[in-house]
Amino acid sequence: MRKDVIAKKYARSIYDSYKGDTKNALEALTKIITASDNDDYNKVIQNPFFSDAQKSEFVLSIIDTKEDKVINFIKLLAKKNKLIVLPLIINYLNLFYLNDSGKYEGSIFASEAMSQKDVDNLSKLVSKKISKDVSLSYKKDSEFNGVKISIEQLDLELVFSKDYIRNKLASHILKAI
Repeated sequence: MRKDVIAKKYARSIYDSYKGDTKNALEALTKIITASDNDDYNKVIQNPFFSDAQKSEFVLSIIDTKEDKVINFIKLLAKKNKLIVLPLIINYLNLFYLNDSGKYEGSIFASEAMSQKDVDNLSKLVSKKISKDVSLSYKKDSEFNGVKISIEQLDLELVFSKDYIRNKLASHILKAI
């Protein structure tokens, strides 16, 4: 089975068990996202010489939580040898939470620096246009010549490319001649 299908099933189960109030669980579990970028974390999780109990204790030491549901969930994933998909499960859990809360997060990619005021104005503009509460964050992308707004939860991407506009304008002028 594909990892994303497995991750969605586990994320939906844990989300339903919390009846939508997953904020505390998400706060604890998001520490795993940062840790999973570390090669040492992945080596421990994928190492067949560590027992399931050792792996679950390792993950639990990272998230440092007292919630029984989260602890039992981590132990279940270790027992089923699914800890490798935990970062993906957390991403889906976050998506479910954001979708139900009506709040969406997105990114603005631009080659030129943007002030926080501009980012806030774009957030308000996009929120008004799509009738959803959108929070945008700025990320510099020196390779892209223009502005791109991406909201993954909504599968929405708005692209304003300087090259595209320049080519269209030139094409329009040539047609007029």
